[in-house]
Amino acid sequence: MDSNLIPLDQMLLSFPRVDLMKIAELKSFDRSEKLFHDLVEIFKSEFENNIPILKKYLKENELSELSRLAHRLRSTGYNCAASRVSEILKRIEIDSLDQDMNRAELQILINALEIESFKTLQEIKML
Repeated sequence: MDSNLIPLDQMLLSFPRVDLMKIAELKSFDRSEKLFHDLVEIFKSEFENNIPILKKYLKENELSELSRLAHRLRSTGYNCAASRVSEILKRIEIDSLDQDMNRAELQILINALEIESFKTLQEIKML
């Protein structure tokens, strides 16, 4: 594991679930908030559709595909101000390419991602 990466438990405590400053910035671009609502729908769709695929890639040991998809989802998370989700995906992206990485740890990260993406969506919808 990359020594510059934050352990999962510290990550969950160190990063806000949602970057409220980024949300305010997103909303400032479009007073009707259509852009914001569209981004929320994209976030919901991307994560609902792709978390099962991340699990499949791990199960089938397709770790380079796992890394690529984590990278793509990380961009979606970042654009939607989902700080914790983006950090978890960063870890999945990097760790899945580490030959010495324990698959059980990747499974824990994917499980954490699933929970955090759900909680993030609920929090964003309330804003």
